[in-house]
Amino acid sequence: MQKPLQQIVAENPYVPMPVEVVKIITEVDSKDIKTFRLAFVNKEDEERFKYIPGQFADLSLYVKGESPIVIASSPTQKGYIEFTVQKAGVVTSALHEMEEGTLMGVRGPLGNSWPIEFLEGRTSSSWAAGSPSRPFARSSTT
Repeated sequence: MQKPLQQIVAENPYVPMPVEVVKIITEVDSKDIKTFRLAFVNKEDEERFKYIPGQFADLSLYVKGESPIVIASSPTQKGYIEFTVQKAGVVTSALHEMEEGTLMGVRGPLGNSWPIEFLEGRTSSSWAAGSPSRPFARSSTT
C-alpha cells in the first residue's frame, strides 16, 4: 500500500515545512537586523519541530533559496519560532523585504546545541555580542 503524499513529505527532512510570517520586529535603527516570528501552517509540523538552544534551521524563500539561521526563540515558547536575521545576501535581503502574512518554508532543526546539561548545577559565565546574542540569551531562559 502506497503512503499518502502528506506522510511522504512529513518524513522527508529535505522538504521545507510551510510557515507564515506572523510578526516582524526591527531590532536596530539601521533596520538591517530583524526578528521574524513564524507560525507553522500545519499543527503536525509544529509538533514535529522539536529543538534545543543552539540549533539552527534553513529558512526557505520560494524562488530565492535557503539560508541557515540560528533559532532565536526558546523551545519553551509554544505556537511560534523566531529567527533574528541580519541583512547580508540574496536570501536575507529578500527576507527583510517580506511582510507579515507571507508564506515561506523552514527545514530543521539542524546542528548541535550547547552543552547545557553539562553546566547544570555549576556556576558559569558566558558572553555574546551582536546578532548571535539573542539566541544565546534565549538559551539561558530554558
